[in-house]
Amino acid sequence: FFFQADDGIRHLVRSRGLGDVYKRQVSLGEETAIDYSTKDLNGGEFTINIHVWSQYKGSKQTKEIMDRVHDLLHDSNLSVSGFNLANIRFEFSDILRDPDGVTRHGVMRFRAIILGS
Repeated sequence: FFFQADDGIRHLVRSRGLGDVYKRQVSLGEETAIDYSTKDLNGGEFTINIHVWSQYKGSKQTKEIMDRVHDLLHDSNLSVSGFNLANIRFEFSDILRDPDGVTRHGVMRFRAIILGS
């Protein structure tokens, strides 16, 4: 699953014979869930990792994309069908260099508390 945004988060370029690749990508990654349900109320605590890749020189673009994702999600009022989102918070981020020596790989984690409506 990859986000496609009008603000230029994703940009199409041609690869070296491997088909189309993207110099900038954002994707949803690993997740965890802890059940907080009681006899009278459904709910849980969820974490989601978001991955960001950029092949532009240095980490600047990766940081800019991660800042944009942070601004969109941290303390936001997202709608979750059938539930109330009590809180979504940024937990941490890290930027790594992929083994190809070119690609920067950013990882962000957000934690959400969701309660039944």
